[in-house]
Amino acid sequence: MGTHDRGYKLLFSNKEMMRDLLLEFVTEEWVDGLDLDTLDRVHDSFVTDDLRERFDDIIWRVSFRGRMVYLCLIVEFQSSPDRWIAGRLMAYIGLLYGDIVKRNEIVDGFFPPVLPIVLYSGEGRWTVPLSLEEMLHPASSVLGRYAPHLRYLLLDESAYSEERLAQSKNLAAFLFRMENSRTPDHLLEIVRSLGGVLDGEEHRHLRRSFAVFVRNALLPKKTRRRNFPDVEDLVEVERMIAEGTRNWADGWIKEGEERGEERGRERTALRMLEHGMDVALIAKLAELSEERVRQLAAQSSPH
Repeated sequence: MGTHDRGYKLLFSNKEMMRDLLLEFVTEEWVDGLDLDTLDRVHDSFVTDDLRERFDDIIWRVSFRGRMVYLCLIVEFQSSPDRWIAGRLMAYIGLLYGDIVKRNEIVDGFFPPVLPIVLYSGEGRWTVPLSLEEMLHPASSVLGRYAPHLRYLLLDESAYSEERLAQSKNLAAFLFRMENSRTPDHLLEIVRSLGGVLDGEEHRHLRRSFAVFVRNALLPKKTRRRNFPDVEDLVEVERMIAEGTRNWADGWIKEGEERGEERGRERTALRMLEHGMDVALIAKLAELSEERVRQLAAQSSPH
């Protein structure tokens, strides 16, 4: 698990973060039926019989109209959408249900409902299907009745404008704004606003979680630098950003340029793939890894 993954996992291990994500960004009527006071974090990972760890995302359970519902939060950091994520989700939910059986948590002879949520923070917008059914080959209408059914809820951070997010004091909105910040000064402004919202000893754990996220995950991503001072609170983060703003400005701009150059190389690779060129040759000509070229090939293949 990368530092960015660990940063998100730390943040969404806080009940307040999960609650705010649901309240602000899940705009469906059924959210009103959730008793968010009952939000309860489930243990970290699910392990198959051969002891290989297969799942390491965030699982919460919450009461919905008197019955327990599981919320499975998958965080995606890839620069482009994962075409096959619905299949991964199906496997993860199978592991979750197996674990529920092992822990004897079946109620009234039924599995509890599971809501798979994909939180995407990549560069482009999410463009792949939101259900497993759309990814299955229509081989036979007869066999189709036996096809597995799964649809996930997508939360795409890039879909929300700064103007929209800045109007909210929601914690998840602050996280999205940090990810989308384009200059050190902009990030400094966001951190200062967040510090005002999280003022008070009762929010100390959240200030620390955000501080660790900014120091260990966000700043290395934004500046391409390492070895930032240890910080434990947003006040220290604010001071660190203020002191580094001038030195980081060029790096922040360069990062955007690099992302644009990478997207250009990926577009070139896609055109080569359309002509059936060899993956190794494409990787060499487009200056991409062979693994990335294979990912592009999978994402662009027809349903």
